[in-house]
Amino acid sequence: MVETNDLPRRMFALGHEPVGLRVSPYHKPGALGHIIDSLEEGEIEVLKRSHFGRFLELADKTPYSGRLGRYMLSRQLKVCKKYEAWFLFSENPIRFSLREFAIVTGLPCGKYPKQPQKEEKKMISEQPVLKRKTITDQDARIKYACLAILAYVILPTTHVPKILFEHAEKIRELDEFFAYPWGQISFEMLMSSIKERDEVALTQSTIALQGYVQSLQMVMTKAVPGLTELVRQDSPTDAAGDDDGDFAFPPSKNGIKPAHARTLEAADNVRVTLIIQPDTDFEIKEDCLFFSDDEDDDSVDKMVSLIRDGARFTKKMFIGGATSADVKRMREEAEAEALAKKKKEEENPLPNDTNTKTSGR
Repeated sequence: MVETNDLPRRMFALGHEPVGLRVSPYHKPGALGHIIDSLEEGEIEVLKRSHFGRFLELADKTPYSGRLGRYMLSRQLKVCKKYEAWFLFSENPIRFSLREFAIVTGLPCGKYPKQPQKEEKKMISEQPVLKRKTITDQDARIKYACLAILAYVILPTTHVPKILFEHAEKIRELDEFFAYPWGQISFEMLMSSIKERDEVALTQSTIALQGYVQSLQMVMTKAVPGLTELVRQDSPTDAAGDDDGDFAFPPSKNGIKPAHARTLEAADNVRVTLIIQPDTDFEIKEDCLFFSDDEDDDSVDKMVSLIRDGARFTKKMFIGGATSADVKRMREEAEAEALAKKKKEEENPLPNDTNTKTSGR
C-alpha cells in the first residue's frame, strides 16, 4: 500500500486551484508560421532538412492556449527537482522534463560544446528583413530566418524580441548552428521561470514565462490525446479565442480551453500517458538528457517507480497544498515584510557618494 506522505504534495489543495490566471508567453504564438511564410520554397527546404526540420512542423499544430497553461500550473506538484515539473490531470501525474521537451519539439537538447572564454554579453534586435525582401541572398536569408526563430520562438526573454550577440555569432556555420543545443537553453529558461513562481505568484491574473512555453501544452496534448479530439469537435464560432482575451494562433483554428480539460477530467476511463514516449520515427539520446546538478527527491523516485509498475493513481494519493485562505495569508505576510523592509531602508538610508566625499580645501 502506498503511503500518501511518500508522494509529492499538491501546490494547491484540491478544489482551491486559482482561476482567472493566464500564462502569457514571451514567445510569439504564430511567429513561426509568419517566418516560414516569408521564405521561398528552396529556403524552407534547407530548414526542413536541418535539425530544425521537426520543429518547423509545429507551425500547423494546435494553437497556443494561455488558459490551458494556467490550468496546468495550478495543478502542479511540489517537487525538489530543479529541472522537472509534474502536473496532475484526472489525478494522474504527468512529467515535464528535458526529455519530454526534446520529444515534443525535436530541438537539439544535448550537452553544450566547450565554449571559448566568455565576452561581455551584448543584445541585438532582430529586424524584419525577410518579408520586405531587404536581403536577397538565399544563404543570408536562411541565416536571418534562423535568428528570427531564436529571437521570437525558441529563446524569448522579453516581449521585445532580442538575441544574445554570442548566439548570433554561431550562425556563421549553419551546420554547427543547427546542431547547437538550443532546446536545452530554451528548456532551462522555461523551467527557471516556472520554479521561481510560488503560490502567491501563481494566483496573479497573468504571468509571463521565458523560453518556448508552448512545449508545456504539447506535452499535455501528447499525454492526453482526448484534449485535441475535443477541440476538433468545437464549432467554427469558437475558433477566434475565448472570453479572457486568450486568442488562438492562428485565429482560424480552435484553441484548447480549460473547459475541455474539465470535461475530460469528469469523464470515466480517460487515457493519460504519465511519461510520454517519442514517436516511432523520432529517436532521442536519453542518456544525454539529464542535469548533473539536479536535486534528489525521494517522493519523485517513488512516483516514477509506481508509474513503471502500472499503479493506478487516485485523488487520495496526493494531499496537501495551499488553500485560498493560505494564499491570502501568504500574500499579506509578503506585503508586510516588503513594507517593513522599505520602512527600514527609509530610516537607515545608505550613504551616497555626495555625502561621503570630503572637501578638498
